Amino acid sequence: MNVRIRPVDFASDRERLTAVLQRNLGDLDHARRFQWLYQKNPAGRAWSWFAYESKSDNVVGVASLIPRDVWMAGHIVRCGQVGDFAIDSGFRSLGPALMLQKATFGPVNSGHLSFCYDCPPHAAGMSTFQRLGMKPVCRLERFVRLLRLDRIFAQKIGPGILSKTLALAGNSALPYLFTARVSKSVQIKVLTTPFDEEFTRLDKELRAFNTTVQYCRSAADLNWRFREDPLRRYEVLTAREHGSLQGFLVFFRAGKDISIVDIFARPAQGVVEALVGALIKQVRNESIESLQFSVSERHPHRVALMNSGFRVRSVAAAVVVYSGAASDRASKLPPESWALTHADAMA
Repeated sequence: MNVRIRPVDFASDRERLTAVLQRNLGDLDHARRFQWLYQKNPAGRAWSWFAYESKSDNVVGVASLIPRDVWMAGHIVRCGQVGDFAIDSGFRSLGPALMLQKATFGPVNSGHLSFCYDCPPHAAGMSTFQRLGMKPVCRLERFVRLLRLDRIFAQKIGPGILSKTLALAGNSALPYLFTARVSKSVQIKVLTTPFDEEFTRLDKELRAFNTTVQYCRSAADLNWRFREDPLRRYEVLTAREHGSLQGFLVFFRAGKDISIVDIFARPAQGVVEALVGALIKQVRNESIESLQFSVSERHPHRVALMNSGFRVRSVAAAVVVYSGAASDRASKLPPESWALTHADAMA
């Protein structure tokens, strides 16, 4: 097996890129999202590398690096998120994976990016990093807030009258188990328009003197991620107090569950709770079973999530950072320095 690595030319290699992704990561329409993800990102164009057989030039794998702007110590720097990492089944030995992983370090080593990061969701995804001697800087934990118990009782007892009766009783009690305190002056509304400069100002106000690492949420970033995504429809709730924007919540529906992908809010007491409470009220008459949201292990919103009835269910992903030998800052920051949500781990 003689596999080599080369950069992808988006002009001439686009079809080969989407083909290798489609046969390995077939749950997404890669051709449809190509231009949006790789070329229209407000943080800049992506990088990609092919793993190919040197004799036949047959492409057997790919890895990409999606640029993202991030706040660090009150300043914006540019980093890259590893995504669309795919290798054909006959070439999934550690060798090609290591070669592709090392290729993603290139823009950091050349000074184009301050650091790059990956978010492997399981132990198998950590194998290349373990071989390279790299450890996670933090982990994202999956929080769940139950709204209905029908599915849980059906799984534990089996479908039937007994499970339905128990679920009915449990569903009636759930709203009274968690009564988070919410300021009456906080008003929640659905946002149906694009994000505007008010969101950019909120991002700057909250991050200018903050020591945590958190990704930029300017209007351009938010519109690209949540309004222009060609594959998914996101819904947005905003929180205001006396007309001033206090925060927002972004979510999408996935069958009988709701995935919250981002909550960004001022630390004032009750803003996160108000957003979550409004979402629960909005879907109360639907057959939604749960709310799910992933945040880093030391995220400042964790207490508000617990107050709102969320509980940790599992580890959602590890966050591994490479910042190069010359300026190895980001990879040595402690877990409490990272304030990440599911949106930050979305490639």
